[in-house]
Amino acid sequence: KQSLILDKVDFKFILGIPPPDEYTPELKSLLTIENNTYGDLIMLDIEENMNNGKAYFYWKWVAGYTDTQYNYVIKADDDAFVHFQNLALNLRPLPREHLYYGLESPDHFIFGELEVLSVDHARMIASSPYNQTEWNGNEDRFLGYWLMNHANSTLIRIPENCLIFNDPRIKRRFCWRPWASPNSIVIHRLKEIPAWKSVIDLYFPD
Repeated sequence: KQSLILDKVDFKFILGIPPPDEYTPELKSLLTIENNTYGDLIMLDIEENMNNGKAYFYWKWVAGYTDTQYNYVIKADDDAFVHFQNLALNLRPLPREHLYYGLESPDHFIFGELEVLSVDHARMIASSPYNQTEWNGNEDRFLGYWLMNHANSTLIRIPENCLIFNDPRIKRRFCWRPWASPNSIVIHRLKEIPAWKSVIDLYFPD
């Protein structure tokens, strides 16, 4: 099975500025230690939020970070296990431009546990001014609406509705499966440490 050895993959945790009552000296110290150790934290110049525009500023930041080495940019939820080797294998035959990929909702946007855009879409977002009415709402839904409104003529939406799903122990309509397989890409809604451990043990038994 092919590995990621020939792929350039960067992992970043994207944060907004925490509320003043939470942004304690202890938290600042922990974040500094994490970033000095792994270099994996990016703090945007906005207040931390989920559905009040953070997604826009993430896509804008990542458009400035990427260069010709990257084909795709990805946003994933922090309660989602992403098997990047399986994801890379599934992305390799797909278009390098105009791509919008992930688990598709009945309303034709991609659910937020894993949203994959080709870099050109991130740059298109970055080149557009921030408009609260287009971005302040459920981040996955509003990203989909933005793309449909601004890139629909060239948008290539490719759903992956089999290998991206919720924790099989949590039955939740559209994205629940009763199983996980060696080819699974995302297992979402891992809310507790035992759930994470069971998934890690499944894919990395050693």
